[in-house]
Amino acid sequence: MAIKFKITIGLLLIHLFTCYTTCRTNCAGVDFSFAIANRIYPDKDSINVGDTIWIEVDVPTQLTDLKTSSEVDYSGAVNLGSAIAFQKFDVGSTTQTGLVEAAEAFKTHLVFGEVIDNSKTPFAKKTKEFRFHETNGRYRFKAGFIATEKGDFMIGPGDANGVYRQQDKCSKASFTITIANTNQHLYLFQNFRPDYVLSESDRKHAYCMRVK
Repeated sequence: MAIKFKITIGLLLIHLFTCYTTCRTNCAGVDFSFAIANRIYPDKDSINVGDTIWIEVDVPTQLTDLKTSSEVDYSGAVNLGSAIAFQKFDVGSTTQTGLVEAAEAFKTHLVFGEVIDNSKTPFAKKTKEFRFHETNGRYRFKAGFIATEKGDFMIGPGDANGVYRQQDKCSKASFTITIANTNQHLYLFQNFRPDYVLSESDRKHAYCMRVK
């Protein structure tokens, strides 16, 4: 399995591409496009060191294809998951956005899903990677992230692309995974970088908070 990442603006929008070289060898499949949401809670703009921020996905395996508006049974996905970016606001940073890698500032408590080891990738200090769990006709993911240091942070759950099913390794799906039903406290980033304009896509993937 080879995993690649694309960072569109150097901020947080991580797209998780899982590419299996045998999937499209001597076979033709259908490309699907789905949109699902995750929830981040408690959606407070400030928490204390030792507090936990939860990220949860709970969606049916029966999904609507955005290209055709048709219902698709996409159960049996082998590699559906998300790379979650953790970054810290740093006034001394020389990066375009003023954010620095901060995955190590949070400990993980996993309830549903599977950890993907990315310790040997270039993204290890910035992201934590997970695969979703399928149960009772639903895809589920739930993890708590325990803050271990003070500061202002941005968390960005990423999209999933190249997702295939065990019973159909030729067809692929892209999953747009946005934040829903959550106060994202984007004002924290805008206060930090008033000169930087967040795109609409960034706004759907960014969650900000202060750790005291």
